[in-house]
Amino acid sequence: MSPLISIAMPCYGEAYAKFLPEALESVFSQTVTDWELVLVCDEHAANVVRHTFGNGQLPRVLFFPNGERVRILVGVDPDRGPCDARNRGIAAGTGKLCFVCDADDKIEPTFLEKVVREYERLGSPEYAIVGTDLAEFGLGSGVWRLPDPKFILRENAFCAITLFTRRLWEAADGYDPGVLGFEDWDFWIRCFKSAPVVAGHVPECLVRYRLHEQNYSGISKGTPHGGLWRAELILRYPESFSESERYRARETVLAMPESERKVLRARRQRFPENEKLRALAELVGEV
Repeated sequence: MSPLISIAMPCYGEAYAKFLPEALESVFSQTVTDWELVLVCDEHAANVVRHTFGNGQLPRVLFFPNGERVRILVGVDPDRGPCDARNRGIAAGTGKLCFVCDADDKIEPTFLEKVVREYERLGSPEYAIVGTDLAEFGLGSGVWRLPDPKFILRENAFCAITLFTRRLWEAADGYDPGVLGFEDWDFWIRCFKSAPVVAGHVPECLVRYRLHEQNYSGISKGTPHGGLWRAELILRYPESFSESERYRARETVLAMPESERKVLRARRQRFPENEKLRALAELVGEV
C-alpha cells in the first residue's frame, strides 16, 4: 500500500551532506508515520548515509521501527540544479501528498500531523498546498510569517518545505530545472496558473530554515543575484507585474554581468529545450 506522503530530500556536496543526519532525524521524529522519503544524493551524501546508518555499506532502502522507509537515489548531478533533484525525488515516490525538505533544513515533530490535518480541513482537494510559518537558525535567527496566498503571483509567499498534492505537481509539470534562484516561487506561480489551487496555512513555526555560509538560497538576500533572479522571474511571468516592474526587470537583465552570462550559457547547454531560458538568452544576446 502506498504511503500518504512522499518526501523528496536532495543532498549534494560536503556543505550540505554534513547537515544530513539532522534533517533525517527531524523526519524520523514525526508524529505521523505514513510517509516515505526519497533521498536524492551524490557520493558526499551517500558516504554520510553509509557511516551513519549503513555500517559502512550503502543500503538501497533504510527501514525504521515504525515502518518508515527511506529510498536512496545516488547519482544526482549538481550541475543540473536543485529543481532536477527535487523532481527526481518526487517522481520516485508514490504518495498522494508531497513536499521537499532540503538536507540543511529541519521540520518540527508535528509538522506532518498539522499540515495533513489542515489539508483534510480544506476538504482534501485535488490541487492544494499547505504551508507553515518558518524560523531561521544557524548563523542568524528570525521568523517568517506566511503572507496571504493571494499574493503568490507577486511575492514569494511559501517556502520550499510546503505540502502539496501530487496532482498539483503533475499539473504544473514539476519544478522547472532551467530556473536558478527563486525556484520555489517559480513553482508556486506555475501551480496557481495550472490548476484551481486551494491554499492552507498552519500559523506555527514548524519549519526550521538553516542559515550557513554555503546556504544556496541565502544568496538571494544579497546582490547581485537576488535582484537578477527576481528580474528573470518577472520577465518569465510579465502578466503578474506592473509595467514599471517589467521595465526595471528588463534593464536589470540587460545589464547582466559576464559572470552571470557564463552561468546562463551553461544553463542553456544543460536544458536546450527550455523555452523560458531560450527567451532570456535571446534577450541578452546569448544565442
